[in-house]
Amino acid sequence: MSDFEQKWESELHRWDPRRVKITIAAFVAVVLIAPVAIWGVRVATSDTRGAGNVEIERNSADNRVRAQAFFEQSYQDIKKFDAQIADAETAYD
Repeated sequence: MSDFEQKWESELHRWDPRRVKITIAAFVAVVLIAPVAIWGVRVATSDTRGAGNVEIERNSADNRVRAQAFFEQSYQDIKKFDAQIADAETAYD
């Protein structure tokens, strides 16, 4: 038997039915079970992750700038309404 035939013969015996079944099971585990497990971990940690995301958004510079702009606009509206009330009181008297 030549060297090539011996290698080929040992290669054929390396893939016995048990090894093929283990390989298929590992493939199924990676393709089907791993994504489901990853999804489960993401669902289980979503509450904590969501609370962290809220805290990050609350402390972000964009949020603080928006809050300051809202405050300034609200303050200007209040001053305008105060002036309108004062004008109405003057007109009423």
